[in-house]
Amino acid sequence: MAEFKELIKEICEEKNISYNLLSKNWIIQLKKDEKINYIVGMKFSLNGNSSAMICDDKYAMYEVLKNNHVPTVECKLIYNPRVKDYESDLKDEKEITEYLNKCGKVVVKDATGTFGRNVYCCEAYFEIKDALDEIFNKKKTAIISPFVNILGEYRCICLDDTCELVYEKVRASDNWKHNLSNGASPHIVEDANLKQSLVKFALQIMKIINIRFASVDIIDTQEGLMLLEVNSGVCMNSFMLQVENGKEIAKQIYSKAIDKMF
Repeated sequence: MAEFKELIKEICEEKNISYNLLSKNWIIQLKKDEKINYIVGMKFSLNGNSSAMICDDKYAMYEVLKNNHVPTVECKLIYNPRVKDYESDLKDEKEITEYLNKCGKVVVKDATGTFGRNVYCCEAYFEIKDALDEIFNKKKTAIISPFVNILGEYRCICLDDTCELVYEKVRASDNWKHNLSNGASPHIVEDANLKQSLVKFALQIMKIINIRFASVDIIDTQEGLMLLEVNSGVCMNSFMLQVENGKEIAKQIYSKAIDKMF
């Protein structure tokens, strides 16, 4: 987060925008010509609250995309047993085991998790139970999805009707996850046809969610392109550190986003 805050401060100084840190440095207040905007964490005030909340909840995102006939990875919602008012999609050991047998292998995630934390690949019921117990120590919801053979995972950073950056997340040889925070490396997509397909898909999703500034994670599978998730907070810290001129690329994108805030 420190790199992000320093970069935003640098942009603000160049644009003569007042920059103040609030709430133990969690909120950045930007002020110019009596107009005030905020960045909370890495979430810019360009986005509406409802759209951002959809992005922050993996099951909500799945439901929205499924309703709009967008290819995405199936999710089954599981509630923490302490939550009594709602019913899980898979209600007990029998139903979870049946789903596991159908899929062969599943991924269990915190429904609101980020940076690849609390994500588990499971091949047996006891592994699923252990994963759910770990998630439910702190959270109210988890999701179970089929394990998908990912041929490639890509991130598109979009601002309004433009895709500002497209890169592949190449996972480390010793890790099945594609998160940069888990050792994957970013490779900017140069192939024109691939980039065109990814951009078209990402902008379609941005329009459906009605969000202005976000990063869209897309996977290439044997069934074609599928949406994995959308992040309403645009983080480029690892990208800046790993890619030549990464800081300048990130600065240009954040600068455009700040321009649109005023």
